[in-house]
Amino acid sequence: IDSDESDVARSLEAPEQRKSRMSTRRLTGLQKQVLSLYRSVIRHTRSQDSELRKQILQYTRVQLEKNRNIERRNVMLIEHYLRNGKKKLELLEQGGVQVSEGGR
Repeated sequence: IDSDESDVARSLEAPEQRKSRMSTRRLTGLQKQVLSLYRSVIRHTRSQDSELRKQILQYTRVQLEKNRNIERRNVMLIEHYLRNGKKKLELLEQGGVQVSEGGR
């Protein structure tokens, strides 16, 4: 099978097959760090009241989704966002969170 045929075959495969093939990819170190940071935020919010927890998780998901399509090769930008995320998590852990009316 040449390259064109394999591309066509991939485009015709069922979504479940495509998903299982994609899930076998190895994560880069930065991707692992991003997921670790996300899990840390989730763990931290367990100790918050339900409204604050909801707002923190919503903000975190929005930020992840907004930056989802950053190219893997843009290491400096990804590291920048990781540092910012870690600083914000530290503020959360120290109790330096104020909830605004708009939930921002």
